[in-house]
Amino acid sequence: MKRIAGFLSILLILSATGIGAEVPMELEGFIFSRAAFASCHASTIVALPDGTLLASWFGGLEEGDNSVEIWLASKKPDTQWSTPKQMTDFPEAPCWNPVLFRDDRDRVWLFFKIGPSPMAWVSAYMISDDGGTTWGDVHYQPY
Repeated sequence: MKRIAGFLSILLILSATGIGAEVPMELEGFIFSRAAFASCHASTIVALPDGTLLASWFGGLEEGDNSVEIWLASKKPDTQWSTPKQMTDFPEAPCWNPVLFRDDRDRVWLFFKIGPSPMAWVSAYMISDDGGTTWGDVHYQPY
């Protein structure tokens, strides 16, 4: 996992399509300057119809360590990024590779992996029906 001195930086040129209008935007900046984890990796971002951005990544002591969980932050138009929120709690195994996806019903899906290594991963996901404010339970999908 790449150590980045406590910063997750994004440079984003995004064209959100697929649900009607195209929303071009340009954004550069830091999501946070201090974090509850030593390093992070594998960021993902999704734009919502109202212009809110959701970003997720995995963070912990180091890649593969049992401290690694999935984190999420949000940014409404003309505001700062929210404080990162820990989305998972699996102290017995690391989490990996989050992917955010917005479907045609404007539900937001957060997909990720749980397990000690790629050979032992279990696929999992959570769904938000309110733009990432609240999330449902974790669902597991074995290979």
